[in-house]
Amino acid sequence: MRIWQSTVLAFAALRGFVVANFGNPYLMTKNNFTGCISSRQNPNILWVATLRKPERRREEGFFAIEGRREVLRALDNNFSVKMIFLINTVSFRAEHIDQVFRVTPEVFAKISCRQNPDGILAVAELPKSFLPVQLPNSALVLIAEGLEKPGNLGAIIRTAEAAGCDLVIFADPLTDPWNPNVIRASQGAIFGQNIACCSNDEALLFLNKNNIPIVATVPDAQRDYWDAFFSDSLAIAVGNEHHGLSKFWLKNANLPVRIPMCGDTSDSLNVGIAAALCLYEFRRTHPYK
Repeated sequence: MRIWQSTVLAFAALRGFVVANFGNPYLMTKNNFTGCISSRQNPNILWVATLRKPERRREEGFFAIEGRREVLRALDNNFSVKMIFLINTVSFRAEHIDQVFRVTPEVFAKISCRQNPDGILAVAELPKSFLPVQLPNSALVLIAEGLEKPGNLGAIIRTAEAAGCDLVIFADPLTDPWNPNVIRASQGAIFGQNIACCSNDEALLFLNKNNIPIVATVPDAQRDYWDAFFSDSLAIAVGNEHHGLSKFWLKNANLPVRIPMCGDTSDSLNVGIAAALCLYEFRRTHPYK
């Protein structure tokens, strides 16, 4: 534990973060607001700023959620939000949050990852992104192997949630799905979508255990993707932005499929587009119930 001011603020970090209000003039409770954080060196601000780094998120067990829409969706999906930071001119109802801090725009810029922030940022407990114990009888699973661009991860999560995907598996991921830019690109859909991060081997073992066939998207496959989604349950595998799927999934997939392209120049589609086409083709032939 680190004590910043023995009579004002206690700062503790042990796989988590707790702020105790010992007369803290910056803390606004439901019926008490007596000040505004104006220093960019405030311990709370410095700590939240470190959560931009994936290793710090893992060590502390917390992550940041920026934006009104994203924070509301996290709350609606019962994420454990511990504190909220608001620019002093912004209104926001936070009835069940014990720690709500008002800050100046200059201070908010220290913790924001956006060019034009709306002045709302929350800190929540990092969820456990484990593979589920079981899936529904008719399950749609998306495997995204080795993705590294936050915009692609976010777009895929957003599409998967819209298509009624039961689980998105990030296999051997190169980017943390709780990256602030992933959350922003998902438009908050990440809070309503089941996701898991694991190795290729763990993902394959899980799918085989649940008897879910695997379709691999490959540019030179012989079968078109709209002729392949015949199983009640299915896992669709898409690969890295630069290299596509690895030999691991090409070897272990039950069926390779292609997305036909008519142009003479393009040899592949954006991974988010490929995932969207395949997810919605499955959903077309297997209506959501």
